[in-house]
Amino acid sequence: MVRAWFDDHHARPPGRRALTHRPAGCNNSNGRGTPPARSHLIAITQNKIVSKASGRSASSILPLALTDVPRWNQGVSGRRSLLISQTKLPLDLMNLLIIDIYSDLICPWCYIGRRRLGEALKRLEFSEPLSIVWRPFELNPNLPNSGLDRKAYRIAKFGSWERSQAMDREVAETGKALGMAFDYDRVLVTPNTLNGHRLLWWARETGSQDSLAEALFRAYFSEGRDVGKLEVLADIAAEVGLSREQSRRFLESDGGREEVLAEEREARRRGLNSVPFFLFNAIPAFAGAQPPDVFVEAFRQVLGAKVKAHDSGLGSV
Repeated sequence: MVRAWFDDHHARPPGRRALTHRPAGCNNSNGRGTPPARSHLIAITQNKIVSKASGRSASSILPLALTDVPRWNQGVSGRRSLLISQTKLPLDLMNLLIIDIYSDLICPWCYIGRRRLGEALKRLEFSEPLSIVWRPFELNPNLPNSGLDRKAYRIAKFGSWERSQAMDREVAETGKALGMAFDYDRVLVTPNTLNGHRLLWWARETGSQDSLAEALFRAYFSEGRDVGKLEVLADIAAEVGLSREQSRRFLESDGGREEVLAEEREARRRGLNSVPFFLFNAIPAFAGAQPPDVFVEAFRQVLGAKVKAHDSGLGSV
């Protein structure tokens, strides 16, 4: 049985609105999670994400019967128990909000999506423990270890430097409204991100994963640092309080490599093809850097009456 994530032609409970904007995200083809003038209907069938071109305005809020939806990422690489243990708070799973974010370090909409998530969390009044878990999804898994010249790579991918720059301006303008600085003049390399994902995987056990993800995004998009280089990754780890020596030793080993690749394979097997992609308490929520209002609505559906939001004037930033 397929339980659809509401599109305009599917029934919705009274008061539930459809999303009428295009979710912004990154994929392997044209850098956007949803092609222009089209959208996707995402559904769950036999524990697998199904994405169907619908040609209509999409609503990708949570399924109707939450208790019946399979736990999409339960058991991926056997790490669910680790994710729960990060909180250091009462571990009643029914009262725990776990947010899984599939992302890539060179996806600007993943960075923006995390910031919009943060804006949504500011609006909420609930006492449940919170755990944010970053999961890997390489947009360019076949890049050489040294990366590629960004300008040459973007021209090859998007057809012209002018189109690439137009996309960069859109990102920069969106980020500016959120207090984020995207300085693409400093970004000279499109890096291979496998080692960055390995470092994030390692940081799950330290409780520093979310702050490390923020630092990695900022280093790449604002400071133009090459996050494919081991020494740069070790420096960034030290900047968020992790041991530079231990980080470097880990990166120089094969630690986490198979686990990261296994998580990516599992995500692709289940139909994931663009990021960011969010799951709340193991339930697929939506793709793309959605506005804060969408996050708040999804939290309400996961946590029910326990979530109260106050109006902070954020609107659809």
